[in-house]
Amino acid sequence: MPRNRSIIEIAREAGVSPSTVSRVLNNHPDVSPETYRTVKAVIDRLGFLPNAAARSLVSKRSRMLAFVTSAIAFYPTLILAQVEEQARQRGYKVFVNVINSALNPPSAEDDRVLEDLLSYQVDGIIWAVAETTHSFDLWRERLAGLNAPVVCISTRSIDSLTFVSVDNRRGGRLVAEHFLAQGYRHLGTITGPMYELAALERHAGWEEVLAEAGLPPAPRQVAQGDWTPAGGEQAFLQLYQQFPEVDAVFVHNDQMAVGVLSAMHRLGLRVPEQVGVAGFDNRSETAFLLPPLTSVSHHFEEIGLHAVTEIDRLIQLSAQDRALEPPKGIWIQPELIARESSIRKGKGGPGNLR
Repeated sequence: MPRNRSIIEIAREAGVSPSTVSRVLNNHPDVSPETYRTVKAVIDRLGFLPNAAARSLVSKRSRMLAFVTSAIAFYPTLILAQVEEQARQRGYKVFVNVINSALNPPSAEDDRVLEDLLSYQVDGIIWAVAETTHSFDLWRERLAGLNAPVVCISTRSIDSLTFVSVDNRRGGRLVAEHFLAQGYRHLGTITGPMYELAALERHAGWEEVLAEAGLPPAPRQVAQGDWTPAGGEQAFLQLYQQFPEVDAVFVHNDQMAVGVLSAMHRLGLRVPEQVGVAGFDNRSETAFLLPPLTSVSHHFEEIGLHAVTEIDRLIQLSAQDRALEPPKGIWIQPELIARESSIRKGKGGPGNLR
């Protein structure tokens, strides 16, 4: 049976319009649960299977989104899971691409990734590539020139593109403010690689609070890690050697913080009595470490939700309307989850700070 007659028949049987049937088939969110169940029951009874290629020809859309990242590690994996869930609810499939040049300017091979995505006729691109001091501006120029809509999952404000960004600088401030409120005064930090913009922003927020408190940090209060537990362990040993009076450490991610806690245990340092520790990411296992780790949550679920909502909105616009609309910035505000690793006796129990 031809597709258009099938949809008309389903609409007649369900007592709705053909356009409502189309929205149900595309998992569009603006259909009431009751209507969805009614239409779905008729679809199942008639055994109707929509033809994806035919739907694309009629709608002039592929119902495909591209998700581009530079590594499938913990951070993009959590976001990708939320992106896929939100995209599925809106009737999209997600096509994942990994590029290799996060540390350098885009290569010719990376440029071909963008060409390939456009040749697949993806409806939109969600860009979640790690941003570095080497590649940030060059990638933005390429993405801004594409005909397809783009939403960036970013670490800073972008003038030319719609972006969703965690306020990493605010996260660094929250940790420093928390340490000072707990009575710590000799604050050290273990940063991520300082060519990555997320690390630069977290460090800047931490520095700002110390400077405002009249405690501007010296270089010996800083050690650089590589995001891994082993890197965190080595960085703390370096930090402790060059800054032995340290009484609190802001670690730029929870994985490195695991290594820091291990190093402290081997050195016989008591946490938090002698040294307080706070991480960043609020991974699920942080609450089960000994002691439970204070950490900054940047709400992964909100990042994926906003990214898909915005790309879907842009796709619905005509090319002319998209060209006239100024880029939109969405900031996700982090939250500090205070646990035993940083709370001193008499200074208040665990809690959340924004």
